[in-house]
Amino acid sequence: MFSTPWFVVIDDDHALDQSRSEPTVISTGLTRPMELTVVEDGRIFFIELEGLFNLLDPDDGRIQEVGKLTVTTEQENELIGLAMGPGFATTK
Repeated sequence: MFSTPWFVVIDDDHALDQSRSEPTVISTGLTRPMELTVVEDGRIFFIELEGLFNLLDPDDGRIQEVGKLTVTTEQENELIGLAMGPGFATTK
Protein backbone atom coordinates (compact mmCIF):
# COMPACT_ATOMS: atom_id res chain seq x y z
CA MET A 1 0.00 0.00 0.00
CA PHE A 2 1.26 3.46 -0.76
CA SER A 3 1.47 6.00 2.02
CA THR A 4 -1.07 8.16 0.23
CA PRO A 5 -4.58 7.04 1.24
CA TRP A 6 -6.13 4.66 -1.26
CA PHE A 7 -9.72 3.57 -1.00
CA VAL A 8 -11.61 0.64 -2.45
CA VAL A 9 -15.23 1.46 -3.19
CA ILE A 10 -17.43 -1.60 -3.26
CA ASP A 11 -21.21 -1.62 -3.17
CA ASP A 12 -23.13 -3.30 -0.35
CA ASP A 13 -23.56 -6.52 -2.35
CA HIS A 14 -19.78 -6.93 -2.78
CA ALA A 15 -18.26 -6.28 0.64
CA LEU A 16 -14.46 -6.46 0.90
CA ASP A 17 -13.31 -9.52 2.89
CA GLN A 18 -10.69 -8.09 5.26
CA SER A 19 -9.34 -11.58 6.04
CA ARG A 20 -8.13 -12.06 2.45
CA SER A 21 -5.58 -9.26 2.35
CA GLU A 22 -3.12 -7.40 4.51
CA PRO A 23 -2.11 -3.80 3.75
CA THR A 24 1.66 -3.35 3.34
CA VAL A 25 3.45 -0.02 3.04
CA ILE A 26 5.84 -0.26 0.09
CA SER A 27 6.83 3.38 -0.15
CA THR A 28 6.38 6.74 1.54
CA GLY A 29 6.76 10.28 0.28
CA LEU A 30 5.12 9.73 -3.10
CA THR A 31 3.22 12.63 -4.59
CA ARG A 32 0.30 10.99 -6.38
CA PRO A 33 0.69 7.24 -6.92
CA MET A 34 -1.83 5.74 -9.30
CA GLU A 35 -1.35 2.09 -10.24
CA LEU A 36 1.06 -0.77 -9.75
CA THR A 37 1.79 -4.17 -11.22
CA VAL A 38 3.91 -7.03 -9.90
CA VAL A 39 5.93 -8.94 -12.52
CA GLU A 40 6.90 -12.62 -12.35
CA ASP A 41 10.23 -12.05 -10.60
CA GLY A 42 8.56 -10.07 -7.80
CA ARG A 43 9.56 -6.57 -8.88
CA ILE A 44 6.87 -3.93 -8.49
CA PHE A 45 6.44 -1.30 -11.16
CA PHE A 46 4.24 1.67 -10.35
CA ILE A 47 3.26 4.99 -11.84
CA GLU A 48 2.44 8.43 -10.49
CA LEU A 49 -0.11 10.74 -12.08
CA GLU A 50 2.49 13.29 -13.21
CA GLY A 51 4.16 10.69 -15.48
CA LEU A 52 6.78 9.03 -13.25
CA PHE A 53 7.44 5.33 -13.87
CA ASN A 54 9.08 3.67 -10.85
CA LEU A 55 10.50 0.29 -9.89
CA LEU A 56 10.58 -1.24 -6.41
CA ASP A 57 13.09 -4.04 -5.89
CA PRO A 58 11.53 -6.45 -3.35
CA ASP A 59 14.93 -7.79 -2.28
CA ASP A 60 16.28 -4.51 -0.91
CA GLY A 61 13.22 -2.23 -0.90
CA ARG A 62 15.02 0.28 -3.10
CA ILE A 63 12.89 2.43 -5.41
CA GLN A 64 14.27 3.93 -8.57
CA GLU A 65 12.73 6.09 -11.24
CA VAL A 66 12.99 4.14 -14.49
CA GLY A 67 11.20 6.57 -16.74
CA LYS A 68 9.26 9.77 -17.01
CA LEU A 69 6.56 10.45 -19.55
CA THR A 70 5.39 13.90 -20.55
CA VAL A 71 1.69 14.03 -19.75
CA THR A 72 -0.88 16.77 -19.89
CA THR A 73 -2.52 17.71 -16.61
CA GLU A 74 -5.33 19.75 -18.11
CA GLN A 75 -8.92 18.65 -17.53
CA GLU A 76 -7.85 15.75 -15.29
CA ASN A 77 -5.74 14.13 -18.04
CA GLU A 78 -2.73 12.46 -16.43
CA LEU A 79 -1.01 9.07 -16.41
CA ILE A 80 -3.72 6.77 -15.05
CA GLY A 81 -2.92 3.23 -16.22
CA LEU A 82 -0.15 0.67 -16.42
CA ALA A 83 0.05 -2.68 -18.22
CA MET A 84 3.00 -4.92 -18.97
CA GLY A 85 3.29 -6.70 -22.31
CA PRO A 86 2.52 -10.43 -22.45
CA GLY A 87 6.17 -11.34 -22.99
CA PHE A 88 7.58 -8.84 -20.51
CA ALA A 89 9.57 -11.42 -18.51
CA THR A 90 11.48 -12.62 -21.57
CA THR A 91 11.91 -9.42 -23.58
CA LYS A 92 14.53 -6.71 -23.13
